Amino acid sequence: LSLHDALPILVRTGIVLGFLVLGLVLANAWCRFACPTGGVLELLKPLSFFKVYKNERCNGCDKCLQVCEMGTRPAEANCTNCGDCLNVCPTDAIQIGRKK
Repeated sequence: LSLHDALPILVRTGIVLGFLVLGLVLANAWCRFACPTGGVLELLKPLSFFKVYKNERCNGCDKCLQVCEMGTRPAEANCTNCGDCLNVCPTDAIQIGRKK
């Protein structure tokens, strides 16, 4: 196996290992930066009828951030509107629906 033949394999392996290492430091690195489905969904997100959002009762406790798989708060970049944060807010400041 020559270097010329092995180069594509080495590049692919390097990319996969890079995302694994990045995933140890940054939550869901693959989903945020490389997943084609995530990219399409991010482009379509502004067209969504319903969103997860914070209202004026938010006190900045960041409990939503602690449970978020994407490491974000409602309605911020990388929020997937999954709703995992809905039940953790002590002030009931997170809602789903059309923002008023």
